[in-house]
Amino acid sequence: MGAPRWWLVVLSTAVAVILEAEGVYLSWKQKRLSIQLNRGWMRSLTDLHHVAGAVGLPLMFLLAVSGIGMAFVTPDDSPQLRKIVLALQTAREFPIRSG
Repeated sequence: MGAPRWWLVVLSTAVAVILEAEGVYLSWKQKRLSIQLNRGWMRSLTDLHHVAGAVGLPLMFLLAVSGIGMAFVTPDDSPQLRKIVLALQTAREFPIRSG
C-alpha cells in the first residue's frame, strides 16, 4: 500500500477511535441502556441507536485499535507483538508475511 493510502487508512481508523470515545462520553451522562417503545417512534429509534452502540462498542474499538497496531508494528521490528495484533485483528492465526 502506498504512503498516501496508508496514511488515509491510519487517519480514518484514528478518527473512528476518537468518535467511539466521544460516543461513550456523550452517552455516559444519560446512562440509559433500555429501549422504551411507548414514547414514540423517534425516541424508540434513539434508544435503539444507543443500545446498539453500547453493544457494538467493544468489537468496534478492538478492531480499530488493532488496525492501528497493524499499521505501526512491522514484522521486522517486533514479530511477537505483530503476531498478537494480527491474532486480535483476525481472531485466528494467519501466516505472517513481511512486506
